[in-house]
Amino acid sequence: MILHLMKYEIKSTYRIFLTIVVSFILLTVLLCIGMTNQNTILLMLFSLSAFVIGCATFVAYFVTILNRYYKNLYGREGYLMLTLPVKGWQLVCSKFIIAMFWSVILGITICFCIIATLQVGVWMAPPNYPYTLWELLKDFTNVIGDSTLIYFLIAVLVGVAETIARIYFVISVAYLPIIRKWNIVVALVLYFAIDTIETFFIRKMTNVLMTNTNVDFVDLIVRGNLVIGYGVVVISIIITAILLLCSSYIISKKTSIR
Repeated sequence: MILHLMKYEIKSTYRIFLTIVVSFILLTVLLCIGMTNQNTILLMLFSLSAFVIGCATFVAYFVTILNRYYKNLYGREGYLMLTLPVKGWQLVCSKFIIAMFWSVILGITICFCIIATLQVGVWMAPPNYPYTLWELLKDFTNVIGDSTLIYFLIAVLVGVAETIARIYFVISVAYLPIIRKWNIVVALVLYFAIDTIETFFIRKMTNVLMTNTNVDFVDLIVRGNLVIGYGVVVISIIITAILLLCSSYIISKKTSIR
């Protein structure tokens, strides 16, 4: 049944997310045009347009994720969704998986856009510029190390997953039957409260790991010791799982559509 829910979720969201992807491509085109133009005013206009499109696209991305969860489960569509012969965890996980799917697509698009912009920058470099794009990327990878690059990609992916799970959880709590008013205020306060508690806990854990592994912060950054980094990733994965479980429980046992 969860596959049917995922199929329905893709059909309901693909237009919006493809528009977001196209917006990032447009942003890249504007940046590249601005880089190839010698007119300072045009360069500023293109750069400003790219910045506005970039900010609006990220806002649209998060608003879409929020609205799909809220309207589909706690809005008018909730009456239909909650009468389906499915469990709460299937509803939550189907939305979470598709949200992560589109996040990965968006991330790949952003990477290609960055590479395209760098390539235009290399083309616009002086004739005696000694590097190609491939050589620049290779040198960058050699400087930070393959293991650090892999960790960075994993950390970004887990961070996005934890953010989405937190959004789902705060919406679920804000629409509990016992909360009749100020749903948005409750959701915002809870979101930042969770973020504060998580940050405090991770700092404490980081201090413990540094003490036990004899790794200082400089060594962590410069020498690429990723013990603490992966420890934070594991904590984020656990928190993500807990938030999704709590959201599933609320939908299954405590939801009251108003």
